[in-house]
Amino acid sequence: MVLAVPSTAQAPTAGEFFHSYYWIMNWSLSNGYRPAQPDWDCLVLLPSVVERRMGPDKRLLEEGALDAIGGQDLPWLRRQSGERRSAQVLFPAWVDTLLAH
Repeated sequence: MVLAVPSTAQAPTAGEFFHSYYWIMNWSLSNGYRPAQPDWDCLVLLPSVVERRMGPDKRLLEEGALDAIGGQDLPWLRRQSGERRSAQVLFPAWVDTLLAH
């Protein structure tokens, strides 16, 4: 599954945004049997993958999303500063990197 909360998602406070993002992730994850060896069934795409230019307010919310993701130990993709490739190129290249390991 690919989880991609859009950059237009909002909440009254940063704390509520974090709580909502965490809730979305929890309900998106498999709650069934998990083997002893960790495995993932969810990839998280951060808004910067699709939206190449984000203002400071959206970057701050993306940082909050990263905090929530870190608590779940999920793989994620974020556009690095200066990255110019489109999401259609960036995403498959990232998945290829994950599958190579």
